[in-house]
Amino acid sequence: MTDAFADELVSLLTQLVVIDSVNPSLVPGGAGEAELARFVANWFKRHGIEATLEDVATGRPNVIAVAGGRRPGRTVILNAHLDTVGVAAMNQPFSAAIESGRLFGRGAMDTKGGLAAFMLATAAAAERQLEGTVIFAGVIDEEFASLGTESLAARFHADAAIVAEPTALEIATCHKGFVWLDIETSGVAAHGSRFEEGVDAIVKMGKFLGALEAMSRTWRPGRGIPFSAGPPCMPQLLRADRSCRVTQHCAS
Repeated sequence: MTDAFADELVSLLTQLVVIDSVNPSLVPGGAGEAELARFVANWFKRHGIEATLEDVATGRPNVIAVAGGRRPGRTVILNAHLDTVGVAAMNQPFSAAIESGRLFGRGAMDTKGGLAAFMLATAAAAERQLEGTVIFAGVIDEEFASLGTESLAARFHADAAIVAEPTALEIATCHKGFVWLDIETSGVAAHGSRFEEGVDAIVKMGKFLGALEAMSRTWRPGRGIPFSAGPPCMPQLLRADRSCRVTQHCAS
């Protein structure tokens, strides 16, 4: 990496980090991705690359920019998300301060660093007129329901895709998915003095949670799947009235 390129990358990343793009589905009242999406689209236009804003949810657009396509070749998608998690308890989360050679701020790593790198890579591909096509996708909502990538996958096809999630500079070729499940056990209410007439839904749920814990202790990843050191299912929320319900998060 040349000094000039490094300076350009740091300058671009600084401009991205100072823009608040907290996911409003994750944090009620969050700023959302619109301002950042407009900045990214305008940056591409200044570099002679057409960019479009495509609303996925109201006021929350993906940014799509395409480089190449003039000469036959393969197509690659560069996917980086625009949204971030919240900033609770953070001091100056959008300062983009540089200390000891590192840039600090909400989203600097996840994934505005990757976003900046992909923007510059797309511009470089256009300038060099590489064979094939580079599709840049700045997507919304990765931190909540991945609405942006779902929309992207429904509209675009490519030979390969690179996602800018931080992986400690290691190449990751797969990752866990997830599913939320609601499990409910039902019971019959009864007075404490005549408990034998009732059915305790909480006790039923206790048996289920015990079986879930036992399964998690013995679960092992499938062959050829190098990720996942944790349990496959984690209870998240337990509610009880006349029935007992647990909401849990399971890796798939």
